[in-house]
Amino acid sequence: MQCPRCGAENPNDAASCTACRKDLSDLNLTAARATGGSPAEFELVRPTIVGGPSGERSAPSLRGSIKEGADLGERYHIVQRLGEGGMGEVYLARDRELDRDVALKVIRLDLASHPAILDRFKREIQLSSNVTHKNVLRVYDLGEAGGVKFLTMEYVDGQDLSALLRREGRLPLPRVIDIFRQICEGLQAAHDQGVIHRDLKPQNILIDGRGKVLIADFGLAKSVQYATLTEAGKVIGTPHYMSPEQVKGIALDRRSDIYSLGIMLYEMLTGSLPFTGSSAYEVMIQRTTRTPRPASDHNPKIPQYLLKILDKCLQPAPELRYSSTAEIVHDLDSQTVHSSLQYRVRRRARLATAAAVMIGVLLIGGGILAWQSLRASRQRATEAAHKPVTVLIADLDNRTGDAVFDGTLEPILTLALEGAPSDSAECVESQRAARASRGRSRGREHRCFRYHRSHRFVSPDVARARRCYRECAR
Repeated sequence: MQCPRCGAENPNDAASCTACRKDLSDLNLTAARATGGSPAEFELVRPTIVGGPSGERSAPSLRGSIKEGADLGERYHIVQRLGEGGMGEVYLARDRELDRDVALKVIRLDLASHPAILDRFKREIQLSSNVTHKNVLRVYDLGEAGGVKFLTMEYVDGQDLSALLRREGRLPLPRVIDIFRQICEGLQAAHDQGVIHRDLKPQNILIDGRGKVLIADFGLAKSVQYATLTEAGKVIGTPHYMSPEQVKGIALDRRSDIYSLGIMLYEMLTGSLPFTGSSAYEVMIQRTTRTPRPASDHNPKIPQYLLKILDKCLQPAPELRYSSTAEIVHDLDSQTVHSSLQYRVRRRARLATAAAVMIGVLLIGGGILAWQSLRASRQRATEAAHKPVTVLIADLDNRTGDAVFDGTLEPILTLALEGAPSDSAECVESQRAARASRGRSRGREHRCFRYHRSHRFVSPDVARARRCYRECAR
């Protein structure tokens, strides 16, 4: 097997290049099953690239058969070459008839020469065309011009998940959840139409510049597999992302896609693949007997609910996995909302407590200053004028809707006035006086602090101000 990066020859079952250490098992392989042993042969099938280049250069096949800047028939103008996929070269083309950019995928000559395979392509395109969902790449048509057979599909100006993972490694949790949820929703739409992807992997997950996720090559993997199944004992798949059923070569259903989805979730959360080995065969065979190393060993910050989702996706037995991606989305949304709500409640309580303390400090400071000022004024007065000077402080007017502010003023002032002379401070219920002083009805009881008779009145309140609290004392 030839390394696509350096061109060095490697054993057919090599997991990485012996010369440059490139991970060869990331490539799309057709594995020949040998009973009781490792695959005897691997036939290279390149991953499909739709959109921006994924960073790896593919080996030549039809390169040069279509020129950039040339026309393909009367309808399509070839803008540039994007890469090479499992079925042939991929180009950005301009559809003159509909005035739009498309990804134009030239079908390999060895596939295009078989009528039965072309019929299968047509059936798969018709099937995938029934999947109309924002997270599923649209396949437009199967065409022919100048003796070249090709597929046209939606063009995505962005990158694939494989390129993103190579560049960033482990992704931030909010981004993981966003990408994962979009993949789940696109898969569910396809599964509802009876379409099983069978080759779900990061190279087939496209992300545009706005973060929108699209699943590519729906149904096409089954078409390519049909070609290899004409040769006895061969199955198709990508070793790192194959389900145990694919490794065993048995019938597949939607739960096979769910397993592959779990592997991608594992990789996004940890920056690592769940299974590793010295050969592609070793990598594949491990998943048939056990679950992978816990993702929390790589990233201890993964929430518990997400670990449970991941574990259920990666069960070796299909009957132990989720039966649909709708179930995954339900668990994901309920747990995400629950965790987010807990965070918001805790955060709001902390903010409210801090605000209450600030209010207490403000009122204590204001009340003490007023009391000291009045006391000084009283001391400067003549002995004949022994009239008491009092300050009346109404209970906090809570306009936030947060109960944490209710009843916070009295204990704070009680603590602040602890040790004051008994004839200087007295805690009383004075709802009527506070209501009259405020000039409006209050819907709850006001606890006020007064010093003898009220000569000054302090009316505090707290209200929301966008993402914080505003406190005021009048």
